Amino acid sequence: MFKNKFSFIILCLFISMIVIFAGCTDDNKNPVDPVPPESGDVTTPPPAPSPNVMTFYFNTTPKDFSDFSSVHYDSGTTTTFITARETGTNTYPNIQIIVPGKVAGTWTQADAGTGITYALSAGTSYFGTTYTITISSYGAVGQKVTGTFTGQLTGTVAPNFATNGIFNVTRLTDQ
Repeated sequence: MFKNKFSFIILCLFISMIVIFAGCTDDNKNPVDPVPPESGDVTTPPPAPSPNVMTFYFNTTPKDFSDFSSVHYDSGTTTTFITARETGTNTYPNIQIIVPGKVAGTWTQADAGTGITYALSAGTSYFGTTYTITISSYGAVGQKVTGTFTGQLTGTVAPNFATNGIFNVTRLTDQ
């Protein structure tokens, strides 16, 4: 009888050890959900800012002004300046779009305080004679100002040309 009880205990221990070792494998067949964080511990990183976009078309030829574009509001003149220079250049060519205030809206050459200027080089500039500037979204500082422009530019040197473009540019601190 002692022999049967001893064999039974050994058998039970052996089965227990198999169950314990089988449950301690590293194969992750039974993963456990992590403990959820406390309410204040979760932080969502801010979205990556979208790149600035400013494309300017001369008749139908596109030029990229995205790398050096910005928007700022001048509180002294109560004017918004959307400025850029062509990607890969140091100074010229550059473009400047001017509208009054700091709001979304549509302006034409008939509206005071507006303008489009394109400087090809020192002494060679073109000015909007007929144009429409539309700002569809005017974001807060650090956000985007988006819109379009179209018009006819007349220059200090011929030929004059039609232009249009789009912008989605980060607004800098008011000055």
